[in-house]
Amino acid sequence: MLYAECVLIGNFTHKFHPIQRSTMSNLFNKVINNLQFNFQPLEFGDKSGYHVDVKDDEGTRWEFSMFHTNEKELKIDIENVPSWILELESELSKAASEHE
Repeated sequence: MLYAECVLIGNFTHKFHPIQRSTMSNLFNKVINNLQFNFQPLEFGDKSGYHVDVKDDEGTRWEFSMFHTNEKELKIDIENVPSWILELESELSKAASEHE
């Protein structure tokens, strides 16, 4: 079992939860706002979604999870995500849905 939730490679306190990688599809990426977002399917208990990582313009790698809501929409599940990622939530959700 892997442990990850949102991990900023840097100065933030890391919060870890058990996550199992899913077999629902392969890793894929999508360029949004000139940044490459990498998506990997995952399952967390009865939830499914994606582990997502992206490097910002300064080279900092951000990692976070997105889970399906009851409406099948994906929502970012994180506390220490910068606002620019949160602002892209609907675009990230759409990119993942198009791949499913």
